[in-house]
Amino acid sequence: MDAGVAPDGPSTFLVLHGLHAWRDLRPVEFKLAPAAEQLLRIAERGPEVGVHILAWADSFATLEQSFKRAGVGYFDHRVLLRVSEGDSNQVLNSPVAAQLADGRALYRCESWPRDVVEKFKPYTVPAAEVLAALVARIGGRMAG
Repeated sequence: MDAGVAPDGPSTFLVLHGLHAWRDLRPVEFKLAPAAEQLLRIAERGPEVGVHILAWADSFATLEQSFKRAGVGYFDHRVLLRVSEGDSNQVLNSPVAAQLADGRALYRCESWPRDVVEKFKPYTVPAAEVLAALVARIGGRMAG
């Protein structure tokens, strides 16, 4: 399904902060853990029914452990701070994220309306009440 096409009905977002801390996602005997297999299915088929994953990981190796290399491709939107050249190449197909200055990040959207890479200055996580207001506002737009 095209990432720009939303199903009828509300969207649900599964937020995973710090994949490296989720022990149930770590490989078992060089295979995906059962929880990681389920997460991979959600990443693959979830958008068709309005279920999307927002995930933060400390490295590309963590993403590979949780989603396999091919599963990373299910993420059309990617954000990177400065990382190693190898991780940058794996996630962006370019070493550009290895050359970022402190306090800068890259955003990549692969599918809508074209492949876009933008440099930006990230900020800290907003306060809970600001996030709640943002979620309510987004929810109002999606319902309307």
